[in-house]
Amino acid sequence: MAEGKKEYPIKLSVQVVTYNQERYIEQAIRSALAQKTNFDFEIVIGEDLSKDRTREICRRLAAEHPKQIRLLEREKNLGMHENHRQTYFACRGEYIAMLEGDDFWTDPLKLQKQVDFLDQHPECALCYHNVLIFDEHSNEEAFYCRPEHPQIMGTEDILDEIFVNTASVVMRNDLFPGFLEVGKNLLMGDWIYYIWLSTFGKLGYLPEVMACYRQHESGTWMRASVAERITNTWDMFDQLDEFFGGKYHDRIQVLKGRYRNFYEMDGSRRKWKKRAEKAETRVEELERSRRALKLRQRDLEKELADLRAKLAEDVTVSQ
Repeated sequence: MAEGKKEYPIKLSVQVVTYNQERYIEQAIRSALAQKTNFDFEIVIGEDLSKDRTREICRRLAAEHPKQIRLLEREKNLGMHENHRQTYFACRGEYIAMLEGDDFWTDPLKLQKQVDFLDQHPECALCYHNVLIFDEHSNEEAFYCRPEHPQIMGTEDILDEIFVNTASVVMRNDLFPGFLEVGKNLLMGDWIYYIWLSTFGKLGYLPEVMACYRQHESGTWMRASVAERITNTWDMFDQLDEFFGGKYHDRIQVLKGRYRNFYEMDGSRRKWKKRAEKAETRVEELERSRRALKLRQRDLEKELADLRAKLAEDVTVSQ
C-alpha cells in the first residue's frame, strides 16, 4: 500500500437511500445482495422514517443478512439531501456504490467490473455505466447514455448534459471531507452532485447496461411542472456559475436557454401525448360500444326472424 494512503476495513459499501418505497425496496436490496465479487462488501441503508412499509421490509432483510446489511433508522425525516449525506459518511468501504430504493441492478458482476476499472484508472473519481430507463406509466424503455458514449469524460461534458445515473455509480470514498453546500434546495440533486465530483477526477464509463432506473409518477422530478423544471435547472446553473467563479459563465448562459427550450418542448410533447392517450381510450370505448351494439342488433334481427317464422307458421295452421 502506498505511503499515506488511507486503509479501509472493507473494499466497498453499497449506499441505499430510501423513503416511502415499499413497492420497490426489496428488489433494490436483493439486487445488491446478488452481487458476485472477489471482495467483501457491505450494504448501508438510510431509511428516512417512511410512512409506508419500507422500514418493515428493510428490517426483515437486515435480520436475514445481519453480517452484510447495516440499517440506519432515522428518528426523524431528514429529507433527500441530508439522508444521502449521512448515509454516505456511514459507509466504510474504499469505494461506494450508489443505489436508490426504487431502482435495481441487473448484472450480478456490476460491482466487480466497476471496482476493477477504478483500480486500473486512478485518474477517475468514479465509474458509471449505461442504464435501462423504464417508464411505468407508458411501459416505454430507453437507454440513459447515447451510443458511442466516450469512456472518459470531464467537467465540461457533464456540465452540458446529465449522463451519469445514480444507480450506475461506483465512486472513491476519499474524494472530499465534506459535502458541497450548494444545490440542497434543488429538485434534482444528482446533476449538480456529479458536476461537483468531476472536479476531483475524471468520469469513467462502461458501455454495458447493468441497472434499471424507474420513472414513476411518485418521483420528485416526474411530478414537477415545466415551470418548476426550468426554475430548478436555472437555479442549479446560477449556483454553479458562482461556485466556479464565472469560469463557465458564457457556456452556462447558453445552456440555460437550451434547457428552457427543451423542457417547454418536452412539456408540450407530454401534454399532447396525454391528450392522444385519452383520445385513444375514448376510441377504444366507442369501438367496444359499437361491437356491443352490433351484437345486440344481430340478436334482435334473429329474434325478429324467429317471430316472423312463428307468425307464418301460425297463419298456415289457422288456414
